[in-house]
This record gives sequence, C-alpha cells and structure tokens, in this order.
Amino acid sequence: MGRWRLRDLAVDAVRNVAGTPARSLLLGVVAAGVVGGLAFTELAFTQGLLGFQASFAAKGGHVVVASNDDGLPAARCAALAATPGITGAAAVEPGAAVETDVAPGTLFQTGRITAGGLRLFTAGTPPEVAEAADRWILGAAAADELGLEPGMWLSIDGESRQVGAVVDTEDRNPQIARWILTIAPPVGDVTQCWVEYAPGAQSGRIELLDTIFADTGDNLVVRPWIRLDEFARNPIEELATRPQRNAWVAAGLLLAALWWLATWFRRAHIGLYRAVGTSPTALLILGFVEAALPLIVGAAAGTLWATAAWAAGTGGFPDPDQARIAVRAAASTLLVALAAAPLLWPLTGRGSVAQQLKDR
Repeated sequence: MGRWRLRDLAVDAVRNVAGTPARSLLLGVVAAGVVGGLAFTELAFTQGLLGFQASFAAKGGHVVVASNDDGLPAARCAALAATPGITGAAAVEPGAAVETDVAPGTLFQTGRITAGGLRLFTAGTPPEVAEAADRWILGAAAADELGLEPGMWLSIDGESRQVGAVVDTEDRNPQIARWILTIAPPVGDVTQCWVEYAPGAQSGRIELLDTIFADTGDNLVVRPWIRLDEFARNPIEELATRPQRNAWVAAGLLLAALWWLATWFRRAHIGLYRAVGTSPTALLILGFVEAALPLIVGAAAGTLWATAAWAAGTGGFPDPDQARIAVRAAASTLLVALAAAPLLWPLTGRGSVAQQLKDR
C-alpha cells in the first residue's frame, strides 16, 4: 500500500465522504430508494403468499382423512394428537337420523366426535370441551334451522339436553354443518379419523395414516381433505419463480454504476493519490470505504423505511420469514454494489498520472 497505513486510508476516505456531502447524500438517497423499493416489493409479495397459506390452512389444507366403513379404532385415532408434527386429531362416527321436539317431521343427522373435533372442525375460536360435554353440539346450519343458541334446551327421542355450543364447520367439514353432535370418549370403532398436521410436516402424511391403520382392512381410504391443485396455486413454486427473485443483482449493479460515474469525474483526485505513491490496493481500499459509508447507511435506511411503510399499510409487523426474505434481498443488493463499486478506482489509476492531473 505504499506509504499508507490502513488506518490512514480509512480516515482519509471518511474525510472525503464528509467533505463532499452532496455526492454522499445523493448516493445514500439512491441506495435507500433502490434497496427500500426492493425490500417493500418482497414484503408485499410474500404477504400475498402468507395470506393464501393462511386461507389454505383455515380451510383444512393440512388435514388428512382416514375412512373405513369396517371401522377404525377411536383410541388409536385420538392418540395421534400427541404425535410430533400433528396438531389435532378427531374421530367421527355418524349416527341415526332423528326428529327433534322443535321441528317434528324434519330429520337431522346425529353423530359423535371425540373432543379434538371441537378445535379441528371449528372455524375461529373453538368452544371449550367443558362447555360442550354432556350437551348437544349443533352445526351452524342445524342451529339456524332450529332457531337454537347455546344454553337453550333441545329434546331428541325423549332425551333433553342443553345446547352446549354451535360450531361453524363450513370451512373445515361442511358435511356436519347440519348435524347434531355429542362429545364421546375415544372408545370403540369409528368410520373416520381426521388428522391435522403442522404446516412444516409436508411429507409422509398419507403414509403415516396408512401405516397406523394398516390392520383395519382393505376398505381403508386415506386422502387429503383439500389438495393444493384445487386452489390452482403453489406458494412454494410462486416464491421460487417470483419476478424479482434476481432483482438484487440488477439493483446492486445500478448502485455500482452510479458510483462508477462519480469516480470517473474524480480522475484528477485519483491522480493526486497516485502522485504520492498510492498503490492500486490502497486505491481499492479508499474506493471501498468511500462507497461503503453512504451505501450502507442508505440501504439500512431504505430497508427500515420499507418495513415501516409496509407495516403502516397493513397494520401489522412482518412475519419472520417475510423479514428474512426482505433483509436478504437488501443485503444481497448491498454486497453486489460494494463488490463492484470500488473496482474503478484501481482501474482508473492505471492511466497516465500526468493526464489525470490535467483533468482537474
């Protein structure tokens, strides 16, 4: 590095940045705009995917149903709720069609479910098991048709019980929206076992239930409740093929090009450094520090601005995965810019010192 020490190079570069506030501010503002715009785009795009994922999960996108008319062990089904990667399990057994004292002549399907069905089938906040135990649980359609609410009494075949809960199962299991249900202990056999997996458990869902109930006969059918192709979207593929996935390269080169333009007008300044014996390596370090200060500050400010603007528009904070993608795009843009921006300093220094000094 000639007669320069690393500390002296850094100090001189900082002085150059402070001594040209207009140039430094312009580079910082452009960096904030470019990086902030890219970060905001990533946040908005991933928000759309997360909204779709939430809708998919709410409608039972992670639910797998095992059915067998010959019977499935209810205890084995209920025990699946304790399996890692499974968030809930419910056994379902249809009953007879019955009349009620409220609407004689109108038949309603009855059925029994294990306690896990309250959370698994209900959209929104499920009722507490204590509220529904030993009481009737009405599907929303049945409750509307009968004009009943929780706390009211209902008699079926001479058996009177209070309505413990009305559950909206339209999204999760519309088949039981018109059922009159009871909570049953996990004993005996049932015809259906509903299992909801954690979102991260993407493989082996069907195979697990096939293995668990392999001894229940040849009529076993295991299928997802909802398939992604029914939604005509694949969030993982959309994220991998999003239009801006490689925009950080172009954005980084754009910032580097702006710095190259500023460097070209400083040929005489570079000539002065060369005249006092500054080596190409020292010139590279000077160029890096001078570019790094406004670029880092601008990129950080732009990312924070994008996050704040997005949060103000949506009324919430980014999901950790969203923030990770946005920060990665911002950091990648900054790294490309910092890798390319200083290169013109030593390249410019290869020309004639006398000619560079004449450009003052």
